[in-house]
Amino acid sequence: MRAHDAARRVRVIASQQRGVRATLGLSRADAERAVWAFERGGVRTSGAAAVARILRELPGYAWLARLYGLPLAPSLAEAAYRMVARNRRHLARLYGATPECARPGCDCHSEGA
Repeated sequence: MRAHDAARRVRVIASQQRGVRATLGLSRADAERAVWAFERGGVRTSGAAAVARILRELPGYAWLARLYGLPLAPSLAEAAYRMVARNRRHLARLYGATPECARPGCDCHSEGA
């Protein structure tokens, strides 16, 4: 996502960073279940809805986010999101993605907070 966000409109934070879940009011289960988007004003979304919200901020992807507003799209997108989320570790390996906590400078931990 960072490669498509030159204007840095979206801030990515690993839920494993110290104190992040507590600050955002998320349980470990919440953070492991889905991606979350937090907006000014307290609006919180998760799963496919959060992905659609993030896509609206990325140049060239707003059209894709608009598809989420079509009838049945949220249900279909959420089903697809759950399938991808269940397999994210395998997909990351397949596509050579580097986990956030494996990046230099990340203050991540595996348990607690």
